[in-house]
Amino acid sequence: MKKLIFLFVLLATTVIFAQKIDRKAVYEYSDDIEFTVYSLSKSRTVDRANYRIKAEKGQKFITMVLNFKNKSSEEQIVDFETIFLIDKEDNLHEVDYFLKAGFRFTKSDPKQKLKAKKKQKIIVQFAPSIPKNETVTRLLIGEEVIELKYK
Repeated sequence: MKKLIFLFVLLATTVIFAQKIDRKAVYEYSDDIEFTVYSLSKSRTVDRANYRIKAEKGQKFITMVLNFKNKSSEEQIVDFETIFLIDKEDNLHEVDYFLKAGFRFTKSDPKQKLKAKKKQKIIVQFAPSIPKNETVTRLLIGEEVIELKYK
């Protein structure tokens, strides 16, 4: 019985302190493009086409699923070379890899087109890794720092 109570308290504490990204928070990429963070996850390894990268002990890679929305009536460009994650020590972590609409893209073509009045879900992975207990709170897009909102 004591083990069951302990397990319940441990589970309740984990649920209470777990932070979830606010999926409804809307951020601006530019005047014509807005985005939401659908999910944010940490993992010790990330897969590439033919190999797997493993973070050092105590480190995690950050993966985000971003929903971009083109509000204009013209095609727009999202440049992944202008998107960075900022850690607690103000170090910048670049987009190392991204996946769009089931097709694999790498740094060879960081500028992606968004059709007029369309939405696009894009998975991005940042490198280098960050400490596993660190909470991701900021992105840098161009010159603007964006504070991420949690529930």
